Amino acid sequence: MQLEFDLRAEVLSFPFSRRRALVREAAERISVEADENIDGYWNALIRSLTDPLLFAGVPRSLVQAEANRFRDAVQAEIWRTGGNVGGVK
Repeated sequence: MQLEFDLRAEVLSFPFSRRRALVREAAERISVEADENIDGYWNALIRSLTDPLLFAGVPRSLVQAEANRFRDAVQAEIWRTGGNVGGVK
């Protein structure tokens, strides 16, 4: 009798869009950041979230979909608070 093992691994990550503190922090930062700094902040944040997933082998299409859901969650937080995230503005 020979045992066979399935050694494949699947990377499961907690969705960015469900990380309330991260969504709120990003929304607050975007709400108070000067316009010329927003793109740099946003691009660095998205890279810090997506690069580890890409490095781990998660398909780019899934990573992009997760980044889009995160963007939507941040945008919804800004709209929900009228840009007054964390009592700022």
